[in-house]
Amino acid sequence: MKSLSAESWDARYREENTPWDLKGPTPEFARIKDEPWFPRRGRALIPGGGRGHDAILLAKAGLDAHLVDFSPLALTAVQEAASLDKVTVLTYRRDFFDLPQLAALQESFDLVLEYTFYCAIDPSLRAAYAKAMHTLLKPGGLLVGLFFPLEPVGEGPPFQVSKAEIEKDFTPYFELKFEEPKQSVKPRAGKEVLGIFRRK
Repeated sequence: MKSLSAESWDARYREENTPWDLKGPTPEFARIKDEPWFPRRGRALIPGGGRGHDAILLAKAGLDAHLVDFSPLALTAVQEAASLDKVTVLTYRRDFFDLPQLAALQESFDLVLEYTFYCAIDPSLRAAYAKAMHTLLKPGGLLVGLFFPLEPVGEGPPFQVSKAEIEKDFTPYFELKFEEPKQSVKPRAGKEVLGIFRRK
């Protein structure tokens, strides 16, 4: 397993070794933000949000966008891009798993967008991730995630995911619904599933 330390992630941004970065908003998220069920107002969190493309998408749509990431280089890029787009994104330079310990953030979010974070953390932390999401979201809040990759990929990260594992991790805390993505980026088409999970 490659190093998953804060320093190693920051080094990848410094080296421009960021194949997960789509250089713009995730097309599937851009599509579903216009769906009737998608929140129009409230607080939204993106874990491992990188350079902030999706956070800026949400801020432009009228949500109060929050982003957590290890990398100071990524967070600097978020603030620069948000300034250019004349929106505000609140950033946290922290380990994601610190957030549920902060009383001010418990049950404070209406929406979480998940993409390439669940698959990037150590797989042994996935059940804790689901519990953390339950702590951070308000009752009835939504976790909307593109879960990738659904097939073996060799040494991670990313680490392979499966619907069975996702169901095992999240069912104690969420009502689960899965859909086929309609706007997957080409290299990931057929290798990901859209999850729309409502917090119990």
